[in-house]
Amino acid sequence: MLYPMSWYLYFLAGLLGVYWGVCRNATHKKLLLIVSSVALLASLQPWFTAGLLIWTAVVYLAANYLLSSESSKRLRLLVVVMLALLGYLSFFKYLPGLLEVLLSETTSTGAMNWLESNVVLPIGVSYFTFKFLHYLTNAYRRTLVAHAPIDFVLYTVFFPIVPAGPIERIENFVANKDLKWSSEHVSTGTLRLIFGAAKKLVLVDLLLVTVVTGPVFDDLMGQRFDHVSVPLVWMFLVCSFLYAYLDFSAYTDLAVGTARLFGFKICENFNYPIFKPNLSAFWKSWHMSLSSWCRDYIYIPVLAKTRMPKLALYASMMTIGAWHFVNFNWLVWGALHATGLIALLYWQQFRKRRLKFLKQCEWGVYGVGNVITMAYVSWVFAFVCLPSPVVSTQTFLFAITGWTW
Repeated sequence: MLYPMSWYLYFLAGLLGVYWGVCRNATHKKLLLIVSSVALLASLQPWFTAGLLIWTAVVYLAANYLLSSESSKRLRLLVVVMLALLGYLSFFKYLPGLLEVLLSETTSTGAMNWLESNVVLPIGVSYFTFKFLHYLTNAYRRTLVAHAPIDFVLYTVFFPIVPAGPIERIENFVANKDLKWSSEHVSTGTLRLIFGAAKKLVLVDLLLVTVVTGPVFDDLMGQRFDHVSVPLVWMFLVCSFLYAYLDFSAYTDLAVGTARLFGFKICENFNYPIFKPNLSAFWKSWHMSLSSWCRDYIYIPVLAKTRMPKLALYASMMTIGAWHFVNFNWLVWGALHATGLIALLYWQQFRKRRLKFLKQCEWGVYGVGNVITMAYVSWVFAFVCLPSPVVSTQTFLFAITGWTW
């Protein structure tokens, strides 16, 4: 949740009062949430809010056609709308950064400044794009859950989950709601909000930020590796990973808590991934709405077409990397996670054949596995927390070898 806190809490309190105190049926409550969500988004980005509403209409109409038509043009329509959605996402999220890299040496400063100031990233564009792709794919497969048009509009614009997810699925959104008053909605939602706010304000903004933006970061970005040691670099990488995890999971806490205040149980994004015994379990608990999306819409289709699980795994993990941004660092990060998952598969096969005695000390295996997993995800996080491809690669190697070029 990335709304201005100076007035957002007043907005939320007022909306809750009208929602539970004035609205007497589910339809009125849904309409109130739609109008309030659109007004909130429009107050921040009016043109892109209008664009979101247009996309909502286009996707809904296209999905209805995909559900009802027997025409051979169904696949063509699906591809066209999906490519248009991905083009919209790419234009705002990827094109400015790519142009900056490609044209920075040949384009005037004024032109670059115009590009940076006029091509603004729409709120939640990555999230609603993947939600729309899920919706269209399920419509094409004719597995889309039955729902009213008002539910789809609310699913699209519901303000707690627009800016920072999670990537909610329509079937979960429709099924997991209770719009009758219950004190449990307010108590559970409030506790989750307090937990998320404390995590963000204390652990992230007060403690970890001093490490991830401190002297070690400056030395690494300045390529002054003679000023740092291997243990210091590892401390920086682990803290950077924890910073990202706690920051992102705090936003999820705020989204889940806010939605619960209105009687909606949206999906979770994290299930304590830092305590998992291996990389596979980590990915089943990390950014779960995105990882499960890529499992269902990338991994399984690629595996079904090619019968090559390793290729499907690389396609999935690099899609996750590209979802964040299409550049060297994020693609390498995705490829390294795919490589780690494949290495884990070989290790599990070897352990099953040759190291059966380890079954008798599962707690020890769990603990060692957790340490190794955390070390690996922190190590490859060098490509995320350090924006320069050269510096991130140097740091990645320095953390293991103690030397750099």
